[in-house]
Formats: sequence, C-alpha cells, structure tokens
Amino acid sequence: MNPILSVIVPSRGRLAQLGRLLECLAAQTGRGSDAFEVVVGLDGHTPAEADALPRDFPYEVTYLPLPPVGISAAKNAAVAAARGDVLLFVNDDIEPEPHFIAAHHTAQQAGHGVVLGASPFVRWRDQNVFDELVARTRMIFFYAELVDGAAYNFRYAWNINLSVSRRLLAPLVGPFTERIQPVFYDDVEFAYRLIGAADAVHYCAAARAPHRHRYDFAGYFAREALLGVMSAELARVNPDCHRAIFRAAPAEVLARAHAGLAPDIPDHQRMLTQFHTAAAASWGDNMPPDYAATLYALHLPLKRRAFRCGLTAASRNPNIPWTRRQHLAATALCADPVFSLCPPWSAETIQDHAPVQPYSTAAPGVNAVPTG
Repeated sequence: MNPILSVIVPSRGRLAQLGRLLECLAAQTGRGSDAFEVVVGLDGHTPAEADALPRDFPYEVTYLPLPPVGISAAKNAAVAAARGDVLLFVNDDIEPEPHFIAAHHTAQQAGHGVVLGASPFVRWRDQNVFDELVARTRMIFFYAELVDGAAYNFRYAWNINLSVSRRLLAPLVGPFTERIQPVFYDDVEFAYRLIGAADAVHYCAAARAPHRHRYDFAGYFAREALLGVMSAELARVNPDCHRAIFRAAPAEVLARAHAGLAPDIPDHQRMLTQFHTAAAASWGDNMPPDYAATLYALHLPLKRRAFRCGLTAASRNPNIPWTRRQHLAATALCADPVFSLCPPWSAETIQDHAPVQPYSTAAPGVNAVPTG
C-alpha cells in the first residue's frame, strides 16, 4: 500500500541530527501515523556516511545519495522518489512531537493544501540573551506572532515544517528551482510559484516539532551576509518573487545597499560592540518585559549591514560558482570596516563560517530586513 504522506528531508553532513529526527518519527501516534514514509536527499553524500546511516525504523526510509547539489536539487530528488499524496518538508534538526504526523494529516484532510507546523527553537540549559532573541523575535522565524488556524502568504512557507498536497505541484517545474544553491530562498520561491500572493499557508500549531539549532553571534551575521548573496541569485531566477519580498526592483535594492554601507561606520562599530556584550549575557527571569524587543530594534542596522555586504559582494562577483557563495559572504564581512575592525570581531572569527557547511532551512531568506 502506498503511504499517505511522504516526509521529505534534505540533509547535508548531520547524521546525528538526522538520526534523532528519524527516532522522533518512529514515536508518532494518531491518524496517519501508520501510513507514512521518509525520503532523505543526502546532499554531498560520502561513502563513509553510508555505514553510519540509521535504518531500523517501523516505517520505510529511502536514502538518496547525491553529489554536492544544493538544497533545492536534494529536495527535488526526494520528491521524485516519494509516493505519498502529501509531501511534508522538514529540516533534519527538528524533533517532532508524537502527534506531529497526525496533525499534518488532519489539516490536509480538512482541505488545507499548504500547512505550516510549529517549530519553535528549543531552550538551552545555559540560555543566553542571544538565544532568547532568536526565539522571541523576527531574527530568524516569527512563530511567536502566528495565530493557530490563520492563513499566511508565501513568505511563511518555511520548509522546516511544511506539508503540501501533491496535487498542487502539477504546474510547477522542479518543483524547486535548482539554480538556488546552496541554500536560502528555495522554499519561499517555490511557494511563490505555488500560491502567488494569496494567504494560503494554513498555520497548524498542533503539528509541533521543536527546532534544535543554536545560532552563535558570528554565525548569525554570516547567515545574513549569505542571504544578501543569495538575494542576487533570486533576482536572476525569479524577479517577480524578489520584488514581492523586497518591494522594489533588484537594481533599486542594490543601489540602496551600496548607499547604505558608507554612512554611520563609527556608530555601527559601537553598536556591534554593545550588542555583542548584551547578547552574551545569561537570560534571567528578571529581565524587563520589553528587553528582547529593545535589543532586536538595536541590532536591525547591523542585520541590514550584513545583508548589504553580501548583496554588494554578489553584484561584483556575478559568475562565482555556487559552491563559493558561502565563502563570498564571509569574505564580504571580513572586508567590511564594521564587521572586520570592531571588537570582538576578526577575520578569523568570520572565516570560520566560510566553508560550505551543513545547511539549515531555518533561514528561508524572507526574514532579512529589506534594504531600505
């Protein structure tokens, strides 16, 4: 019997997280929990990983070994191999709760063709202010603002935890655009072609799978720079989607980015130091109620600056191979007078994030502050 639902997992170099995901899926209960499969697209698979892949589960798991292809191609390979009527796209570092599959199944049965589940960030024993900011604000996702049962547009179609009825995919080529490599904007560009600007993403809080991904200070800004780099590719691949996100033509967004990097360098250097000091502190219950919101507002110029660094670097290197895009983003930060010179930063700190790393769809791209 064909499965009702296929769980689609793009994965790159994170066998421990992948194993934990598969263990959580083995503990599913409720409707649909006995009729699903898992298809894993192993991006950049190595022979050494083959022996370590977990296989003993009460459901069918299909591993698809792939050369380094990027997240979009990994998902396309998994979609092509999947047999379910519903495709459930997930990150390899989420931890589904027991009714995760059942909640997606119920929402799909109710006629919601695109269903976003809840994947809040887990809390850590040594939770610091930066962790709390990531969890509470729009730095990465904004689950805290979503209303159960409400409908949202394509910008919310995060593939960290999203089910889609297969019947909706028929008009799409791909369905994911494989030129979007290695990661970022792949899910929202897919959703834009799928549903346009309609509020057609149904939020189902019961489809809960906490996200075990911890961002550090340097990694966060390296991520923002890569978002800038990848926004240039999005503009080439799908200019209409780019305009829908940034509300301006690509040339205008780029012009703003160039203009926005020159002013306020001393202020931004001081801001980075202050933000780093505040974010590194432990989070306590005695924090003022608006503390996270205040720090989030403080850091927005830095977020914009990192994005602009990546975008302007991409404009100067339009033909760079996709395998070098993460390196380009990190190099752009190293060359910036704020991120390179302001303590506690150094070129070595940022370059730690330069090699192509295990990707995370925790960064779909639309959360970047538009370069206005």
